[in-house]
Amino acid sequence: VPKPFCRLRSYDPVTISPLRLEDTSVILEERLHTILEASEASELSDNLAHRLFPGITTVEDLRTELAKSIESEKGKQMENYRIAATEAELMKRLEGDIPPVAYHKTQKGLFDEVCLQARCQGMELIDFLESKGLDEVGLGVMLRDHAVESVNRSLALDALASYLGFGIDDDDIQAALEHMAPGEGERVYEDYKERDLLAVVEETALRLKAQRWLLDTATEKEPLADRCV
Repeated sequence: VPKPFCRLRSYDPVTISPLRLEDTSVILEERLHTILEASEASELSDNLAHRLFPGITTVEDLRTELAKSIESEKGKQMENYRIAATEAELMKRLEGDIPPVAYHKTQKGLFDEVCLQARCQGMELIDFLESKGLDEVGLGVMLRDHAVESVNRSLALDALASYLGFGIDDDDIQAALEHMAPGEGERVYEDYKERDLLAVVEETALRLKAQRWLLDTATEKEPLADRCV
């Protein structure tokens, strides 16, 4: 299927709504409470902390490690939110004629992946879907929505990368391979090279650069509560 030519209504940096995450101290106390409840003990002592978590010697150590873990989770959550939010704003600017076959091809690819997952688990498709709380109609709707979003996101990032005149180097290729298959970049590179599909890796590298530009230049809307009335 020939790649549709699309453009963006604007190439300016996007503006997104801020995401306010719960304070780490609040989450920490909730997790400590959950640990204590599960242990059925009356209080969280150093001995209990060590028994439940062999690498931990004191409650204070446990609090420190949990806080680090929570901060890491929040960092990933914020990064994922900003990627999704900036790309959603970019897709709103997409202009051009996108033939239905582009969506259908992507949807078929997604459907084939679901069928493969079912086969790998030794299940019939209908049983596999039932285990996920889906039926064939629900699957079709979900895959259609995912296909539309995937195609539009790719075309929007391509348009942005083209407008900004991005090129790629070996470091960009390595970053793309790591993104596609963490820890298996060399294997993936050889696989794609053998199948004459390195253009896919290069495309991914350009989209990642466009995505990074989006994240680096995005601004946040002023929270309603903080605005002057």
